[in-house]
Amino acid sequence: MRTSDNLTENSSYFFAELSRLRKLMDAVEQNKSTVFVLLDEILKGTNSKDKEEGSYKFMEKMQSLGAEGVIATHDLSLCKLE
Repeated sequence: MRTSDNLTENSSYFFAELSRLRKLMDAVEQNKSTVFVLLDEILKGTNSKDKEEGSYKFMEKMQSLGAEGVIATHDLSLCKLE
């Protein structure tokens, strides 16, 4: 997703990543049949517990929208949504 901190806009890496994930979710909601999701290690700009919870909620939402794609992660607990 190529996100980074931006001090001039008061935007942290974590906030930038959340913004990109929101844009992706909006795209899936609007164009369900034309979006294929490829993500690697989402929410890597935060602590482990928040990363796990946020990633799980994001994946749950994408699943409920009928999104298709691949999300790579080292968080084995997220595999429950296979």
